[in-house]
Amino acid sequence: MLRFFVGLAVVACLAACLVLPISGCSSDNNDTAAGDDSKTQSTAKAIDSESRSMIPPKEETPEAIAGVLIRPYFDAAGGATELAVAAGQSFDLYVFAEYPPPYRVSAAEFRLELPAGVTVVEERKFNDKALTMGNHKTDFVMAFECVPDGKFHLIKYTCAAESAFKGGKIEVAPGVNAIGVSFLGFVTCEPDNQKIDAEGGSVTLTSK
Repeated sequence: MLRFFVGLAVVACLAACLVLPISGCSSDNNDTAAGDDSKTQSTAKAIDSESRSMIPPKEETPEAIAGVLIRPYFDAAGGATELAVAAGQSFDLYVFAEYPPPYRVSAAEFRLELPAGVTVVEERKFNDKALTMGNHKTDFVMAFECVPDGKFHLIKYTCAAESAFKGGKIEVAPGVNAIGVSFLGFVTCEPDNQKIDAEGGSVTLTSK
């Protein structure tokens, strides 16, 4: 799990180093700077080599597999897709992971699209030991102990309908990270660490 986030951090750091004109990424002509630059390059190559064993390279196209889903539901059983709420009322939203054998996963990535007037006031992971990064609005990443094939909820959101709420849909969509790469899906367990695409879904909220 930690290796997944270390890999993400390393990739982001290396990407920033390639595009930002900062002194730490440039070289000088004097001997001291050249020596430092050589050490930096050697370290970067070693880290980059290790990071590539943690997660797939970002240019790799994830596999598309039938039955791989990240979908929202209004109940803990993962079946309710419609709910009527009044302004000022709170409700629970469960985001479920679903995937067939032989796959086992250890990380997921997505984001939520909420209708106007709906906000998230609390979130609860399915496993308190799971590690998370980002936020539900743009890009949410969760890493956890390897889970066999099946269906389970990744996270429960407690939401509130505000006075401006008029109804709408809540959708699970691809997360978009800091360097503009979008992804909706999972990373399989070690040693593969393979990205697999997931299909999203939506639920319908109506106003009482």
